[in-house]
Amino acid sequence: MGVSFSSDAQGVPFIVDEVYKLFDWVGTAYIGTPALTSDGIQWSDEKTVAAGGGTTQMFGAVINPPKSWALVSAEFGFSFQIKSGGVTQNKWYQWRARNANGTWVNLHGSVSGSVNSSYMGTAMSGIFTPITNFNSVPFEVGLFAVSSASETFLAQVKSSSYVICKYRS
Repeated sequence: MGVSFSSDAQGVPFIVDEVYKLFDWVGTAYIGTPALTSDGIQWSDEKTVAAGGGTTQMFGAVINPPKSWALVSAEFGFSFQIKSGGVTQNKWYQWRARNANGTWVNLHGSVSGSVNSSYMGTAMSGIFTPITNFNSVPFEVGLFAVSSASETFLAQVKSSSYVICKYRS
């Protein structure tokens, strides 16, 4: 969305900052429902991992900058809410990233626990530097979750979620 350039002593640009709002995994629509709200909060459609469903990608976005420059860093700000069809068994979630169509890399350790039957807000944020399998553009990010054997896991991503990328020519 916003782009800023830094330059070397000769005035040649070498770093670009770009802010990306998250689109759904097919890249055709914003994650949040496109409508004005009285409180400014917009949520994605609810996604569900069926009971006993195994590891499932619930949300994802492709970050595809206009130039194929080298990735210097990515700052993530993910806001989302989760709930469960039951509260007696643990479930887990984790945000991941990867080079386009590559191998997924964990952006943080898996978060597990008993999730309530009412939505509870949560967030994951921070800066990540390139590592093997997440070091080029375009790249993908995704929210993955595992339900329990007999209870579903549900999530919605907030439209204010973002990725800020730094690239070098």
